[in-house]
Amino acid sequence: MCIKKTLEYNKHTDTIKGLVDHGNMDRTLDLATHALVFMVRGINASFTFLIGYFFSANNMKNEALKDIILGAITEVQKIGLRVRLTACDQGTPNQKALKD
Repeated sequence: MCIKKTLEYNKHTDTIKGLVDHGNMDRTLDLATHALVFMVRGINASFTFLIGYFFSANNMKNEALKDIILGAITEVQKIGLRVRLTACDQGTPNQKALKD
């Protein structure tokens, strides 16, 4: 999703929010314009949890997106949940990442 370009200082964590942040994979000083949000939802149980979010300067490249998706699935499986499906919009990077 598109987000407003802005910088914000968090005094509790001593960090600046609003920059490109792909977690451990990549952080830059560019202003973020897009947010990528990962959620997990139960099929047989009623729950929905935010499990991660990432910020990019433009649409995320499919290789980086593929790595983040696989990382999210791995982390969810580590806590004992079984991933049955993934859902996303049909943007070109998303289609390519899921195809790969």
